Amino acid sequence: MAVSFNKVEAARRPELAVLSAMAHGQGEHGVAIAAAALPAIRGLDDERARFYGDLVLNSVNEAARRALEAMMKGYEYQSDFAKKYVAQGRLEGRQRARHSAAAAARSLR
Repeated sequence: MAVSFNKVEAARRPELAVLSAMAHGQGEHGVAIAAAALPAIRGLDDERARFYGDLVLNSVNEAARRALEAMMKGYEYQSDFAKKYVAQGRLEGRQRARHSAAAAARSLR
């Protein structure tokens, strides 16, 4: 399989970009491949986008994953897809914090 890190080609054929990440993500071009694949999957339905995003991130080497995470620091999500899951995660975090606080208060009685 050819290495694909062209963002235009990835946008046209996101599944091929994901396969490229799976096949070559551990190599020297892991960051570039993932950086092309991840934006390409944003336009897909939620289920496939989540699945493909997970595949891409788990297919790149640790250095590439750290580089991608560094690129994302301070990034404000643009897609409704990402905003939805960020909001869901924050809600779950607040619910867990409330539950933990209530449990701690009960144990002090």
